[in-house]
Amino acid sequence: MRPRERILANLEQVYRAAYDQASAAEDKDRMHQLDASFQREQLILEVLLDIRDTMVTIGEADSSDGDHRGGGQLQFGAGEARGVAQADEASVTGYL
Repeated sequence: MRPRERILANLEQVYRAAYDQASAAEDKDRMHQLDASFQREQLILEVLLDIRDTMVTIGEADSSDGDHRGGGQLQFGAGEARGVAQADEASVTGYL
């Protein structure tokens, strides 16, 4: 699993490159749009990472208790979270 810091740094890197390009072109509207988009996407990504961290914690607690009944649901939930994250990643590249 990729660390939270690496994921957020990758998001910032993508937006920073686009922002620098807009800045070099003196495109103030694009710079404003990228800034707002970055803040929104960062917030969404942080919420998804919080959900991921919570699910991992719950999964570890289930494993330590020897209770494996909820494991299938946890894995399904993690797959759904990955799908949402991939969809958000695709929307980020759509802004660039």
